[in-house]
Amino acid sequence: MKKLCVLLAIIITLTSTLVACSKKASPASDFKYTLNEDKKHICINRYIGDDKDVVIPDEIDGYPVKMIMFAAFLKTDIESVTIPNTVEEISERAFAYCKELHTVNLGKSVKRIGFEAFINCIKLKNISLPQKLEVVERDAFTDCDSIEKINIPKTLTVMGEGAFFSMDSLTTIEFEQGLTKIGNYAAFQGCSSLQKVVIPRSVKEIGTTTFSACKSLKEIKFLGDAPEKTGEYIFGPPSKEITIYYKKNKSGWDTTPLKDEYTLIPY
Repeated sequence: MKKLCVLLAIIITLTSTLVACSKKASPASDFKYTLNEDKKHICINRYIGDDKDVVIPDEIDGYPVKMIMFAAFLKTDIESVTIPNTVEEISERAFAYCKELHTVNLGKSVKRIGFEAFINCIKLKNISLPQKLEVVERDAFTDCDSIEKINIPKTLTVMGEGAFFSMDSLTTIEFEQGLTKIGNYAAFQGCSSLQKVVIPRSVKEIGTTTFSACKSLKEIKFLGDAPEKTGEYIFGPPSKEITIYYKKNKSGWDTTPLKDEYTLIPY
């Protein structure tokens, strides 16, 4: 009997905790929204509510919410936002210049993050990119100075110019195995706190100036063959102070142009 009472107490506690942690969706009246042309889903056009912690509903008027449109939250003073699993696209400047925004819970179905979507969200610290993400457009996270760690999923095929530009606190980038291309034209340029980068064996291409002007970056570790295609100054101007470590049993390292620009050491 005592065991049963203890078990019931645990269940009640867990249930209470889950309920407490579950955030109630913001009311539809907090948004200006439209039904798309095909009349199949809802597009969020503008946030007009007063709450600092926003939970975008997964459906409105019986239709799934699939898009957050241009400048929908631009310069609002929200502090956190939860994006439901129904959303597939975050459009241009959707959350730009939200200077109090510190937490973004991205739904697992987001495939595209548009131009300057989160630019200058200077307090943004907590964000995880979903596993279905395919496109991060130009300057999407530029000047997000509080982000210390970011994951790059293997599904990402387009990493726009300056997508993660000048993120001053970024120390860790986790590239998922399966990713084939990293950046082009300053994707991670100016991330001044980045000290080390590990490149998965699946990567075949690294774009021009992808990691340039990362003044603290001194060590790069490759887990696979030398990339088949490299742009100019991918780790900044040629400097023997920048060390690239590569596996002895991997190919292409005798002929890669990287050997003339940086110090290569097998391990």
